[in-house]
Amino acid sequence: MKTIYIIALLLFSQSIFAQTCITGNVNLGSQVTVDNFVATYGGTGCNTIVGNLTISGGSTNNLSGLSFLTTITGNLTIQTTGASLVGLNNIATVGGSVIVQSYSNTNIALPGLNTAGEINFNTNNSVTSINLTSLTSVGGLFFMSRMNALTSITIPSLNTVATTLTIDQTGFTNLNNFSNINNVGSFTVSFNSSLTTLNGFTSAIANNLIITGNI
Repeated sequence: MKTIYIIALLLFSQSIFAQTCITGNVNLGSQVTVDNFVATYGGTGCNTIVGNLTISGGSTNNLSGLSFLTTITGNLTIQTTGASLVGLNNIATVGGSVIVQSYSNTNIALPGLNTAGEINFNTNNSVTSINLTSLTSVGGLFFMSRMNALTSITIPSLNTVATTLTIDQTGFTNLNNFSNINNVGSFTVSFNSSLTTLNGFTSAIANNLIITGNI
């Protein structure tokens, strides 16, 4: 009887902490669609999208209402918008890829993100800093490219990138902020014209190391 009670309690606890908002892909391409999604699901106790979440559109400027989301089982894509990501602060798990491209704000901040299948940040010409304070592991690649204004990244908890870490065409002058990574499949540093040293990444264990085009 005690065992049955414990199992029931565990199932009840899981139901509290992982409630599905919607099963299917969610495309928020304007502020109107963001507001409608928040009006439909915000305050219902749900926190999970079983599918992909795509946020885009020049008119999309306020994501604060999305703060009830904690889990995206598919991809999280943010593109062609300059909206602050503060409303995504509570997203802790992305089962697929976190993709940010053509983002016109200066800071990519997902401080609550703990794990992701992959991370792909590319062609974000305005971005100067990345804040992934809680990120501990990436199940696939971690790719940063064509972000020449990028000079700062905060990843104090990241220790594992399962496949490839690519730093390409950024504004980094050193790799000191990557020093806590101790397990990476392969490591590529290419065409970072401001880079003066590779110090800071000496603790990583990589099967393949490619360094090219850096001055």
